[in-house]
Amino acid sequence: MNISWERIAPWMMALAALVILPGSVILILMNPAGHDERVWEFLTGAVFGCGAPILGLVILRHQPRNRIGWLWLVIGLTIAFGSLSQGLKYYTNSNPSTDYSSLIFTILLFSETAYILRFICLMLLMLWFPDGKPPTPRWRILHLWVVLSFILLTLELFAQKVPWSNVEGLVRGAPLVDNPIGFLPVALSPIYELMAPIGFLSIVGMSLLAALAMLLRYRSATQQVRAQILWFAVGGVIYASSFVASIALIDYSTLLPGVLTNLAILPFYLAIGIAITRYQLYDISVFIRRTLQYSLVTAVLALVYFGSVTVLQSLFASFSGQQSTLAIVLSTLAIAALFNPLRRRVQAAVDQRFYRQKYDADQALSDFAAAARSQADLSQLVEQLNKVVQLTIQPASVSIWLYSLNTPRQPHTPVKAGSTPFLPRMSQIEKAQRAPGFNPLLAGGLLLIVVAAMLFIYQIIRQNAAQRLEFDPLPLSENIRPVIIDTDMAPDDWMAILFLLKRPEIDVLAITVSGTGEAHCEPGVRNTLGLLALAGRSGIPVACGQETPLEGNHVFPDDWRSNADTMSGLELPQVELPAGDEGAVDLLTRLALESPRKVSILTLGPLTNLAQSVQQEPALVERVETVVIMGGALAVPGNVGFSGADIDNQIAEWNFYIDPLAVKIVFGSGLPVLLVPLDATNDVPLGSVFFRMLKANRRTPEAEFVYQVLAKMQDFIASGRYYFWDPLAAGLLVDPSLGAITEGKVKVFTAEGPNSGLVRVMADGNPIRYATSAERDRFYDEFLRTLNQP
Repeated sequence: MNISWERIAPWMMALAALVILPGSVILILMNPAGHDERVWEFLTGAVFGCGAPILGLVILRHQPRNRIGWLWLVIGLTIAFGSLSQGLKYYTNSNPSTDYSSLIFTILLFSETAYILRFICLMLLMLWFPDGKPPTPRWRILHLWVVLSFILLTLELFAQKVPWSNVEGLVRGAPLVDNPIGFLPVALSPIYELMAPIGFLSIVGMSLLAALAMLLRYRSATQQVRAQILWFAVGGVIYASSFVASIALIDYSTLLPGVLTNLAILPFYLAIGIAITRYQLYDISVFIRRTLQYSLVTAVLALVYFGSVTVLQSLFASFSGQQSTLAIVLSTLAIAALFNPLRRRVQAAVDQRFYRQKYDADQALSDFAAAARSQADLSQLVEQLNKVVQLTIQPASVSIWLYSLNTPRQPHTPVKAGSTPFLPRMSQIEKAQRAPGFNPLLAGGLLLIVVAAMLFIYQIIRQNAAQRLEFDPLPLSENIRPVIIDTDMAPDDWMAILFLLKRPEIDVLAITVSGTGEAHCEPGVRNTLGLLALAGRSGIPVACGQETPLEGNHVFPDDWRSNADTMSGLELPQVELPAGDEGAVDLLTRLALESPRKVSILTLGPLTNLAQSVQQEPALVERVETVVIMGGALAVPGNVGFSGADIDNQIAEWNFYIDPLAVKIVFGSGLPVLLVPLDATNDVPLGSVFFRMLKANRRTPEAEFVYQVLAKMQDFIASGRYYFWDPLAAGLLVDPSLGAITEGKVKVFTAEGPNSGLVRVMADGNPIRYATSAERDRFYDEFLRTLNQP
């Protein structure tokens, strides 16, 4: 048997969507690591998305070549793949050992492309509804526009030849994955940055034209098609309104915008359902009508039959003491007698609800017959006749020819095929009906789409425009906190140090350099002194510790260390190295013990110096108020294996990977630790938006220096894998409310191998506090404000 692909493909597409959607829900719900509030956004999207493939399949079953059905199937698949990506997100979050490199890229490929394709399909629905074709052949040029927009937006996502990292909301915290299909060099970043706004504006323009096409189709359509378009437009208006509302709520809630957008697709289903059942869209109403008729008749007859049999058998049993076959005979005769009357009554009731064309036509013919018997006014009779023809036959146009009996007939002129005969006279009623009218609902929908487009354009302008801000002065504090900074002098350390030096409530007692970090000891000390001179704080002592970890031989990559040693080629004030021989461990221990009040310690690199200090002087523990440590990755992937250093370790963070034994000593020492892991720092990416803000707001030498540092790292910033690691730790030292902090027992794995440096919350770990997230916008504001203090 020869089976057409037009019959198989819709079933396969609908089945694929309806299998993937429940599967993604199961992945989300079975996540052992728990859920955040956005799980409701993902679940509502998956549940409501089931209607799209079902609707597409129903349409194609009756009109296999109607492209509206195919569009709904594609929309269903895009929703399914988007939901699957969210399900995989939860799976990968709860399984940190997963091979992210291929999995995350696959997630991004499907989810991001599906989102773009879904939006384009919704625009094509406006262009093609209800017959699956543009209003006129001239509108086909918009199809080329659609293809070009899709290509542009897809290239914007996947063309740049850099590793992927911007996966927040998909695999939260995964820092890097390779992009195997990237071909646009980083040097062409300006072109890459223009792709997104151009592609978005292209989509906005296409949406406006699609809405205009729907309006033009409505103006020239028949009464029945107008009703179909009107209900579809109602769904579009509600969807656009929800879209605008979600944009307005995006700054106030992380849950409502997504849920509201998912709910907005329900009016589309409802509108098309009304158009199908009420206005014969796609002739599916015939199928619905017959199904209802025969189902109701069968149900009623079955109820009557079995009810009568039961009642009659009970009666016979009560009188004669036994059942009789006469009950079955009588019931069968009753069913035969009831069938035709019942069928007619059910058919009339169903037709009145689902077959308005026939019901209204019968009523109209009856009314016209009654009026024609008593109507003497020709103009009114013509008007009524025109209404009857429109209601019953629903032609594309109506023309009424009026002849005088005294006018001789003209000889018949044959009409060629495809030509239109000359109409001697057209009814004025027809002209009035064909005149375009103003529809406030469609106009309101078009206005909402324009407003949404303007809001998006404003959002792009706001994100790309550098604003000059006014900063309030930092308040003076009577509670000055003594702080010792232990750093490895990487670029993010420079920013954290300058941040603390500008804080009036912080008194930096000393800066110790970790020799096991990115900078070597001699250049690390020299650069630290130069940084202090830049900030006008040259009196602060600086010392360096040993350059090998307590155990093992882990080191930072050579090119990283070279960059840290040379301060990325930036110039600092010339300083002389200190003449004393006091090392970092002795300096840290002495100042902590001599301080009149307990000190706070901020560690921004490997913990070698602090671990040695605790081992050398256990009394140090009692003289420390808090130790804020930037390092580790608790429930997210690490950044060692994704850094391009060719190290087989996907779960460790660099500071803990270098000297895991030092971490174990510090955790077990009893020090009051506040850990700032990648779980929190992943919430504060250092991207191009912040860089532009800093560029417009650098009024102090410290802010200018940070800007020069970031200007040297444009490729790193453009890659999306740069975060405020150490500055966030400094920010939480100053104001712990910048993040969410909890308590738990954390264990570090020190054994050499792919798990070296791994930290996890475990029952046999050491009790510490740790940050689980950070408030990005508040931190950005506070960081810029502090650097720009006079």
